[in-house]
Amino acid sequence: MLKLVKAMATSGGAGIASLLFGLIANKIFAVTLGPTGVGLLATYRQVHDTATGLGIFGAGAGQIQALSSVEGEARRRRVVASIWLSLCGAVLAALTLLLAAPLIAEHVFRDRSPGIVLGVRCLALTVGIAIIGVTLQGLINVSRAIGQLAIVQVLGSLTLALIAWPLARLAVGGHQLAFIGFVLLPIVAQFAVATWYIHKLGWMAPVLAAFTRRPDREDTAHQLRFFAAGLGAGLVSAVCFMTMRALIVETGGQELHGLFQAAWALAAQNVGLLVSAAGVYLLPTMASAASAQERSRTVNDAVEMLALCSIPLIGGALLFQPLIMELLFSRRFLPALDALTWMLIGNYFRVFQSLFYNVAVSAARVRVMMTIEIAWYGGISGIVFIALGPHAPSWMTGLDGIGIGFAVVQVATMLGGLWYAYVALGVRLQARTQAIWFGGLIMVAICAAATWHDRSTNWKVSIPLALLTLVVSVALAGPRRWNEVRAVIAGWRARD
Repeated sequence: MLKLVKAMATSGGAGIASLLFGLIANKIFAVTLGPTGVGLLATYRQVHDTATGLGIFGAGAGQIQALSSVEGEARRRRVVASIWLSLCGAVLAALTLLLAAPLIAEHVFRDRSPGIVLGVRCLALTVGIAIIGVTLQGLINVSRAIGQLAIVQVLGSLTLALIAWPLARLAVGGHQLAFIGFVLLPIVAQFAVATWYIHKLGWMAPVLAAFTRRPDREDTAHQLRFFAAGLGAGLVSAVCFMTMRALIVETGGQELHGLFQAAWALAAQNVGLLVSAAGVYLLPTMASAASAQERSRTVNDAVEMLALCSIPLIGGALLFQPLIMELLFSRRFLPALDALTWMLIGNYFRVFQSLFYNVAVSAARVRVMMTIEIAWYGGISGIVFIALGPHAPSWMTGLDGIGIGFAVVQVATMLGGLWYAYVALGVRLQARTQAIWFGGLIMVAICAAATWHDRSTNWKVSIPLALLTLVVSVALAGPRRWNEVRAVIAGWRARD
């Protein structure tokens, strides 16, 4: 537990800075671009993220699991396979964007103008750099250099905040390539710093040596198992998610898409830092676990820590939704709260769905990974189609229906991951862990009910409940966990 606290505190501190810079950039986008511009930028990012995800042959979770589970020469061989697979993925993804740009512009953007087609083709550069950058960050993660990895991630958000205003002005002036700059420049900054860190951590020699060696068939096959699962799930999820976004644009234009993007972004930022901070430590740690008992101990510690952190994070966001939306976007985005409330409730389950997904990844259960991915994207896309269709129930239409779909899918995939971890991997949650989790769920439900459908912050209700979320977290943690936190702080002071 102590190591988990240290890891989350280290990456979490840098992650807070990353979140702050990201929020500054979002505010600039909202004020200058409006819902329509925010929706267009979200579409570019979605195409970029989808192409990057489909092109990661030898990077990501599969790379971390493959390298963390071996040592010595076996690890060096897997580095060779990882580098070559990543290069192949980058080239294929870039070529796909270059050739398929007109089709993507027509079916995803609903706009086949020359400017949009050129913008999609320019994404080939951003995707190629991003895939190699993810590979380098994976090597940093394997070294468990959590502080360095957090700095790399923060730099991307800092760069985005610095370029947001000048590029937004260019975008408002009709310069389509300004949207590509929003995607490209943060990635380039992260790539440069990640390259420096792998040199400092001793990875540069095996990376350069990989270009002179032929990848071993067995090592390549091991990582391709993850890629094959990711490709199958990725294709389904990409089609579902991009079709869903296209349907939103078709139904309500880029304005509805912008409102959806605002809710989606705030929901992701709400617990994104918590999930990523925990995952950086948990994935390599569970991949090297020697027994089911050791894995169970790690999972129990993680559930406790994640629940205790989620209570004030999610509860606070629910209590101050209108204020947050106005500060980070503008009053024009307040209708997005219809979706955001449900998404924040779903976030409590999302945190633990991510944990159990990492449990499956660490055990190299690629079919389970694929099943969770397909179930998540297929489920939410299906519910969105219902919500935006002509036969949707009155209580499940528009943004409300989208939010409900998000929450339902998070609950279902979390329960599925929990069941698999229990049955197949021997993970057992202790009674104390279960009590803390249910206590957190009750607190989140109270915060949601107290502010349901509010369009302005009720300070007389929100402030006392916000304080209560902190009190509940402290009470559920108990003296033993707080002693561990104090030990971490004391260690930092002694080091300074």
